[in-house]
Amino acid sequence: MSIQVQHLSLPYLTTNTNSAIWGQDLSFSTALHYLIQAPSGSGKSSFFDCLCGRKEHNGTIILEGQKIDPKQDLSGILKEDLSLVFQDLNLFEELSALDNVLVKNQLTNHLFEEHIHSLFDLFGLVAVKHNKCSHLSFGEQQRVAIIRAFCQPFKWLIMDEPFSHLDKEWIEVISKEIETQVTKRNAGLIMLSLGEDYGMRWDKTLQL
Repeated sequence: MSIQVQHLSLPYLTTNTNSAIWGQDLSFSTALHYLIQAPSGSGKSSFFDCLCGRKEHNGTIILEGQKIDPKQDLSGILKEDLSLVFQDLNLFEELSALDNVLVKNQLTNHLFEEHIHSLFDLFGLVAVKHNKCSHLSFGEQQRVAIIRAFCQPFKWLIMDEPFSHLDKEWIEVISKEIETQVTKRNAGLIMLSLGEDYGMRWDKTLQL
């Protein structure tokens, strides 16, 4: 399974002429892990939004023969093919950390509840899992959002700066679990970063 990106651009963004993505014709394969590095202001989050159908753009993005565009019905793709970790996380702040994950899992029935609790333990969130997300640090919220992403069936896991507020210890633990989840599902991984590679294995690193 691949994501095809053809001559992508944004009408309001002046892009780097040396970009490996903007204006290019390329294919992302689920057999590979991709790191996209981008300086601030280069359209990193805008590219993420294009991939998940949240932003109008010039050019074409195709997943499984279906055009990814806000004008299209993407419910099938978002339900079965993509799992997303947004930079702003999109958590329900008045729900507890655990309920944010369980609500997602009730929609997908993808993980056993015991597995979810084991992930909270692995990610160091047991003590705060019943706290409202609004009372958590941003780093704790990032860990919750990543667990929630695992509750989604996916052929692609796409993440926008998921480790920006985590220290090296937690990045090492969580990156290993991300690689485990992606490998188990034979899925592809695309991570956007301001420049860090987080010590993970990347098949391709692209400069936005």
